[in-house]
Amino acid sequence: MDRDSLKSIILEVVTSINGGKGVDIATRVAVEAANQNNGSYLLDEYHSVLEELINGGELVEVEYTTPANQGRLKSFILPKGSEVVSVRNYHDETND
Repeated sequence: MDRDSLKSIILEVVTSINGGKGVDIATRVAVEAANQNNGSYLLDEYHSVLEELINGGELVEVEYTTPANQGRLKSFILPKGSEVVSVRNYHDETND
């Protein structure tokens, strides 16, 4: 599969589901690539294409950790034009 085809599939998947967890996007892209008979692609290529789309402003990436998984960075991928709003945890502020 060439890079342009992979880019198109990633953009189609993210847009069609209005964003999702990074791991879920990867799974859906693999299924869509198989459905289009584009064969397999290298995992390294997927990540570099995804980074290219994010760095180029075609996708929005939100990285986060959770209390149960401190130190493990997770990501959420959103379509271009998405707005991310950070809401403070007011409970933590009242305990300072």
